[in-house]
Amino acid sequence: MKAICSLLLPLYHYHYYYYYYYYYYYYYYYYYYYYYYYYYYYYYYYYYYYYYFYYYYYYYYYYYYYYYYFYYYCKLYYY
Repeated sequence: MKAICSLLLPLYHYHYYYYYYYYYYYYYYYYYYYYYYYYYYYYYYYYYYYYYFYYYYYYYYYYYYYYYYFYYYCKLYYY
């Protein structure tokens, strides 16, 4: 029995460390995937915000362009 235990005990420790590193790898992979998804989400959010800002920049740009265009046009011809 002692011989069996002496054989099983290292095997038990081997399986224990095997599952320990397996779960460690699993959680490492999980957090890596989580941070990758998080990074991707914020990259997409940043891209969307940049596009939104770009859109409104040109919107106001053309708005003020036509505003001053008609302003000087009306001032020139009607005042």
